[in-house]
Amino acid sequence: MKNLFLILSLTGFACAAFADPHRDFFEIKKQVAASAEDPNLRVRCTQLALVTGNYKDAEEGLQWIRTNHLPDWSEWATTQTKYLPMLGKPAPDFQGKDLDGWTIKRGDFEGRVVLIHFWSVVDGLSQESLPPLMEIVRKYKNNPFFTIFSVSVDKDPGAVKQTVGLQKITWPQMFEGEGWNSPTAKAFQIQGTPALALIDSDGILRFVGSLGQMLNDVVEVAMGHIDDKQKAAASDVRLTPRSKDNKVFCVRSVEVYSPQNHAKVQSKLKPGALLTLGKPDPATGMITAFYDDPETGRSAEGLIRMPAESVK
Repeated sequence: MKNLFLILSLTGFACAAFADPHRDFFEIKKQVAASAEDPNLRVRCTQLALVTGNYKDAEEGLQWIRTNHLPDWSEWATTQTKYLPMLGKPAPDFQGKDLDGWTIKRGDFEGRVVLIHFWSVVDGLSQESLPPLMEIVRKYKNNPFFTIFSVSVDKDPGAVKQTVGLQKITWPQMFEGEGWNSPTAKAFQIQGTPALALIDSDGILRFVGSLGQMLNDVVEVAMGHIDDKQKAAASDVRLTPRSKDNKVFCVRSVEVYSPQNHAKVQSKLKPGALLTLGKPDPATGMITAFYDDPETGRSAEGLIRMPAESVK
């Protein structure tokens, strides 16, 4: 897996400079038709077919790579062929605990693009995979429609915590403590580390495998599927569970009303804000919420105007 990841990370084709993966795919497909035996074009066309959901072209490209025994790419093509039947279908279900004991499950990420990073802290190559992920996190850190978490296939939580601290990793770390028997890794049929899986905002699995240079492509495509209608709906209230302590994220913007005056908005919370919910009031249909007020920077109490069943 090591040589494979390095190849995927470091190999760069001139045609990779295009900005739009969908446009790139069709442009390179034309070039492949004119230069059918060019291995570089074949590989890049296959990569882009995978990340843009053109699975028939991807299957043909992977078969060509395997049949022609391309140096450095045959192993990759064999692995991606095994993953191909999973793509374009609902993502596997998953649920596990992070290093602090909070639950991470598929239902938490409804409506968001989810990038899952499978790694091991004893695998040096896994740590080499972190800088590109950090770039992605920096790029989308203010985008409420993108999220990332890692799944460790290690058995020592102390070692994972130490590495996370040393590497200054900011995203959640799922730790199941079962090594390669990790239920989440098995659900995605992960065969080596580092590996990545991407679920789009509709809950469809769009990629599994070693992304390398395709990382930006596959995330860009998935984020592009979040259309203007979804973004316009961001003003609707929706909360997503975050922890075992009844804390929730605002996935969409939320208006908080005054406990003394149920018609007065005392704060507007942006997507990504964290609240702790109290009990719903059947008389008003409102829920008590404790939150960090973005205007004052202090903790405050207010009311969320929404039915209790909206908190899933």
